[in-house]
Amino acid sequence: MNIARAVRAILISIVLIIPTFSSTSSAMPSNLARTFNAEGLWEALELDARFNVAYCGDGTQICVKLVWIKPSVLNQKNRTLLDTYVIHEGRSTSPLIWRGKLNVYEYTFDGKISVVAENKVAVQGCAFFIFCKSFTMDRIG
Repeated sequence: MNIARAVRAILISIVLIIPTFSSTSSAMPSNLARTFNAEGLWEALELDARFNVAYCGDGTQICVKLVWIKPSVLNQKNRTLLDTYVIHEGRSTSPLIWRGKLNVYEYTFDGKISVVAENKVAVQGCAFFIFCKSFTMDRIG
């Protein structure tokens, strides 16, 4: 299997789509950067996966753990990712953006999480700066 196909299969198999917004929207309230709290339960837009996000490391970094996969897409391969950190100690690069390594199976991707609104983030994963996949997540708890 070539690298591009492997990257695509991995990202699609666990429905990890990461937002591609490189800056915050000008329509966002100016105080969102001061008040936003990333912690909580987030669900991928396709409703196939849920992630627990918590602050970790120095308290400004985020850790993202895959905690649920929709039963109809759960398989032996993606089951190994349950209760594992797909992003560990993602660093804040601006008030509403975190970057870190996205770990899926034996692959590592450059990951980015951007705040779109109080209860919506965009997630992006890229391999070799060429193959990228993105998705949004909504806060559900």
